[in-house]
Amino acid sequence: MKTDRGIFSVYMGLDKAANATQLTGATNGVYIAGALIGSLLSSQSSDVLGRRMSILVAAVFGVVGGALQAGSVHIAMFIVARLLAGLGIVINKDRHDDALKSLVRLHRSKADPDNVFAHREYLQIKEQHDEDERNQVTWSQMWTVPSYRRRSAVGFFIMFASQLTATLLVSVYNPILYASLGYGTVMQLLFTGIWANITIIGNTINAFTVDRMGRVLALKIGWIGDACAMIGMVVSLAQFEKTGSRAAAISAIAFLYLHIAMYAGFVDVTTYVYTSEIFPNNVRGKGMSISVAGYFIALVIILDSAPTALANIGWRLILIYLCCLVACIPFLFFVCPETKGKSLEEIGVIFGDRHIHVALGGEEVSETTVEVKDKQGIPPAAEEHEHLDG
Repeated sequence: MKTDRGIFSVYMGLDKAANATQLTGATNGVYIAGALIGSLLSSQSSDVLGRRMSILVAAVFGVVGGALQAGSVHIAMFIVARLLAGLGIVINKDRHDDALKSLVRLHRSKADPDNVFAHREYLQIKEQHDEDERNQVTWSQMWTVPSYRRRSAVGFFIMFASQLTATLLVSVYNPILYASLGYGTVMQLLFTGIWANITIIGNTINAFTVDRMGRVLALKIGWIGDACAMIGMVVSLAQFEKTGSRAAAISAIAFLYLHIAMYAGFVDVTTYVYTSEIFPNNVRGKGMSISVAGYFIALVIILDSAPTALANIGWRLILIYLCCLVACIPFLFFVCPETKGKSLEEIGVIFGDRHIHVALGGEEVSETTVEVKDKQGIPPAAEEHEHLDG
């Protein structure tokens, strides 16, 4: 497959380097490797520094890494800068008053002038948080406790398998694909721009529909849709290789757009929502680190191997990822539970956690409850909740 590495490749000398293909893979792979390290460190940093400070530290790494990339004078400096930028990728400070205010804003209703529902939900969340804090979890327990092990496996699987759609492969190397179809630089930029705009539109739609549709259902539609699009891409590219047909080239690009539409519209946002909400408060940092590690491990494998694979087998690389994705789809149906419409506490029941239950119906609130709530900010816990074993 013919490649067009552009001005950057000329500036860095990749156009003349004997190992240009390997260096191209390294520049992409090392960034993801840095991101993998950053994701694994994020759980500790967020617990020690807090969420905001962790984001600030990550932003500093990202800015410094970006600046060094822009100022790189040779390929080694650029690769190190990519690693630093990757460290900036990342995704519990007892602020009870702020939490309650947020819930009141969220549930404010004329039918509930005393914000009873919000206060009861706050109580449920607080009691569950206190229960979680009394049961701190170690890294080894993430894999030895059955409910945490199941969550970790599901989170890792969702993040890893979603990248078998080869979306980022196409994202990074789509100019190479367009060049192989006979299009020049201007058309490559145009096609890439259309692709990027479909991504933005799809992500927006995904964000607004994931709660209505359901997480696992959205992933099923996205994965199956991407598999169908990949079949169309493979058939079109094979036909183009055989005949050089312009119709086959256009068909390949159309299926490429269908592919990103399915991923952006159903998968991209959903993966982060689903993997974050299946973990309880006391293990969410560790759980998300494990889940996001799956994402970056997949990307290291994909991006580091892609230049060599594309140079040797071309479009057939997509066929490999297609087979892997199809093999993963049944797991969505039989392993991954749906979490639509459930609170974080209710999700814990699905995975077998000890669960704190608070009746959220306003009809059960007594005058005494309302009076105490007005004075102290929350209804009395003793009368409103009970411990249940999930």
